[in-house]
Amino acid sequence: VVICIDVVIAMPILIGAIVVVCIIVVSVLLIICIIVVIALLIIGIFVIIALFIIVIALPIIIIVIALLFPAVAIVILCVIVVTMLVIIIVIVIRRVKGSQWGYNCVRSRLETGQLALSTGCDSQPSLPSDYVTILSLK
Repeated sequence: VVICIDVVIAMPILIGAIVVVCIIVVSVLLIICIIVVIALLIIGIFVIIALFIIVIALPIIIIVIALLFPAVAIVILCVIVVTMLVIIIVIVIRRVKGSQWGYNCVRSRLETGQLALSTGCDSQPSLPSDYVTILSLK
């Protein structure tokens, strides 16, 4: 009888504690993922890596939450969808805005030891010296 009472009282508390710990861990992971992704987008490089992090990490997190709390999973899913849309819009705007010379700018800044922290290049890159000499010869 004593053992039965212990199990009846202890089990819900134990399960509750595990669930709470899982939710905290998952929330922290989710926040870290979002922060990492936003940081990578701000820097302007490794956008593909950022997308891979989203694609791999978020489904795992969603599945874990869905198994524990379907209602919480729905809310988090909405938040994730909105975040994803914002990130995609930002990527599209940046690609359209700096599609002609964005990559070259980032590459040249990396080569010169500057990190491309601004959303786009400050000015159009000047022509390489070879092209300039060819044009001047013509």
